[in-house]
Amino acid sequence: MRRLDVPNPVPFRGRLAALCLSLAASGWVWAAWAAPIDSPVNPRVVSTLTEEDRRANTAATISAIESEAAGRTIPARFGPSPRGESAPLIVRLAGLPGDAPLGAPAASYLSRGYAVLELDFGESPLPTAAMMRDVLRLRRRIAAEMADRVDIDRIFVVPETHTLEVDQPFFTHEGFIYRLDVLQAAGAPAPTAVQFSHRVESRRENRAFVAYDDAMLDGLALRGFTVVLADHHGADVPERRIDRMPLQVAHGRAALSLVAGRAEDWNVDPDRLALVGFSKGGATAALLAGAQNANDLSADPGVPPVRATVVLGAYLDQARLLQDGGDPGSSRWQENLAAWGDPASTPAEWNRNSAITYVDGGDPPMFLVAGDKDDYRPAQARRMASALKAAAVLHHLIIEPELEHRLPSSDAAWNRIFAFLDETLAQPR
Repeated sequence: MRRLDVPNPVPFRGRLAALCLSLAASGWVWAAWAAPIDSPVNPRVVSTLTEEDRRANTAATISAIESEAAGRTIPARFGPSPRGESAPLIVRLAGLPGDAPLGAPAASYLSRGYAVLELDFGESPLPTAAMMRDVLRLRRRIAAEMADRVDIDRIFVVPETHTLEVDQPFFTHEGFIYRLDVLQAAGAPAPTAVQFSHRVESRRENRAFVAYDDAMLDGLALRGFTVVLADHHGADVPERRIDRMPLQVAHGRAALSLVAGRAEDWNVDPDRLALVGFSKGGATAALLAGAQNANDLSADPGVPPVRATVVLGAYLDQARLLQDGGDPGSSRWQENLAAWGDPASTPAEWNRNSAITYVDGGDPPMFLVAGDKDDYRPAQARRMASALKAAAVLHHLIIEPELEHRLPSSDAAWNRIFAFLDETLAQPR
């Protein structure tokens, strides 16, 4: 085991700015306005807006970003959805460095009824981790302020090198259709990261979860990955939010099968497939990575082998949640007790639903991260690292200082995660 020590998180000090010049409600809108990044929109300004003006005025909320990554203000332009109702918002990142082929233009999303906010980075050299912080702050700003002025049901960050496809069905259970979204990289088949949303609602209501799933996929897309965000197992009814094997493996297997089956359409390289996830999504990634050997999924030509796994802030050994500092009154523990009984008398069910049970020498390399303020999860990550070490599986572990239940906040952590994926997926099978 290699223990990676990470410095304290680097605070992001940025401001969003804007310039105000409205063209037409159905066309591009330029705007200009400035305020500290964490400050609310002035309510006196909001109250002067008519219903007819609200869409055009959305551009005054965010029309530029003072980018720490680029070291300057990045201009933006906003195109409201032509369909005049709740619509996804595409945040399109243009002017990225490099000569990668381009994906779908902004106009194609407008023609599909989406709203589009395009940022032009002017081909500045941009560290991925710094851009992630820019974009995450932008997501939060949109969710906090812009969503009240324009009907936004989902937010997607799409680099100009990618094309977005949404709501692709991959699994049906008791009449509920599970779906996934794909950001496909243009050009040659690309390394691909598949992520199961960290909780059951978050793929379809990602406005509320901007601190979690989406930021990780933003970073991977900026590094040229095709990225996939899938509904988590249990999204059909609340009482299935607990883990249920082997249904959970069947669900994950179906998603991977669809990704492999659409490899040509989505520019997926099935020989460079990674599973990534935060919280519940991280637990699922770890479970599927181990269960592909235990359930002989790797022998099925329809299911591509997982080559690397990134697990962030996850529970991994459910029977020992209390031993590792968990709260006996928590909903997770109480739901598990109701479903599986006491772990002392029915350990098999608890173990069957824990990723650590499936660790063996055939597992792909794994990168584990947990915050030292994140309840029982640091102890669970250390426990998983010990099991991987005993099985001689390549792995890395970061316990990040002062981090609660959030994605890593330091550039150093993200840079090591990206390096791990680059190096692992570059290795021949």
